Amino acid sequence: MRSRAVELLLAGTLCLALPARGAESPVGFRVIQKRDTTRAIKSAPEGRPIQIAVWYPAKPAKAAASSLMRYRDYMALGLSEKSFAPPSPGSVEQMLGEYRKFLAATGVESADAEALIATPMRAIREAPAAEGSFPLVLLAPGNAQSAEDMAALAEELAAHGFLVASVPSPTRISGPMQSEADIPEKADEQATDLGFARRALGSQAREGRIGVVGHSFGARAAVLLAMRDSDVAAVASLDGGIGAKTGAGLLEKARGFSKERMRAPLLHVYEELDPQMAPDFTLIRSLDRSDRWLIRAGALHHIHFTTIGALVAVSPGLFKATSATEETSPAWAALLDATESFLGAFVAQPPEDAARWQPPESRELRVEKLPASR
Repeated sequence: MRSRAVELLLAGTLCLALPARGAESPVGFRVIQKRDTTRAIKSAPEGRPIQIAVWYPAKPAKAAASSLMRYRDYMALGLSEKSFAPPSPGSVEQMLGEYRKFLAATGVESADAEALIATPMRAIREAPAAEGSFPLVLLAPGNAQSAEDMAALAEELAAHGFLVASVPSPTRISGPMQSEADIPEKADEQATDLGFARRALGSQAREGRIGVVGHSFGARAAVLLAMRDSDVAAVASLDGGIGAKTGAGLLEKARGFSKERMRAPLLHVYEELDPQMAPDFTLIRSLDRSDRWLIRAGALHHIHFTTIGALVAVSPGLFKATSATEETSPAWAALLDATESFLGAFVAQPPEDAARWQPPESRELRVEKLPASR
């Protein structure tokens, strides 16, 4: 039996879109493409290519429908990450075709897949930026992930006053990991890419404290950057590898790793549904110069910590394919609230306000605080 959403889509009356959450400002989006000439790689001896996706508070203005970012637009960014050349229509269609096949293999019907690919997001391409500078948040996606995976979170943060920048997973730039032994090197690469992105933004970002959010593998790079850069005032780990049994004990081998230099408050949100992310808090508990919060999100699978977690609310196919439940969307909203509140307290607000921060109350989240002990 077809869902009501599919019936409306086929009738041409449905336009799937992410729901707004409270008071928001318009969001702009642009891409910065730069090469780090201090780090050549085999495929780019002229310098490591770093595609920086940037979301920012924008001026209120009526925008053309063609300027509105759709999910497919974020997906297409991955085609130009290394070459910086605009993707051809043929390459975009090939990429979308492969994604349709993937969705079909997970049981997503064709109509649902088309609606998902065309989902309107919130950002307006090249929208005029609002006046002033804004607190900066850097996003570190998980292994093999890119801008599309962080887009929903980035748009939410930009709508609430942050300048947000994301870089691709290092495995998309310099090649995949061959084994867990590559974790230290790849975490180092990603942390360095994040630092490069910060410098590329220049005066667009407010001086001083910044936040870093990492999903999955990206949380390792987020912690590593905090150990290197004293301006990092908050680290949020979204089902991050820093709290999982997989790869445990390897980040400590990365260049620049130092428990003593990790002083930024740490928010780690995790799940217990996926075996590959089975929790292990040994590393987090050892970072005892930081205030740390461990938050269990009971209704989220690992994939729901990405943009997919937002799209579940508007895509019947994803709901089934990702084993979502009726509690998944409320849990995603609670995750956003906790992350935004945490970054607001420690990055955007005066430092004295941070001491009073507590995670927003939610029946979807279970909280444990580990205060700094030294």
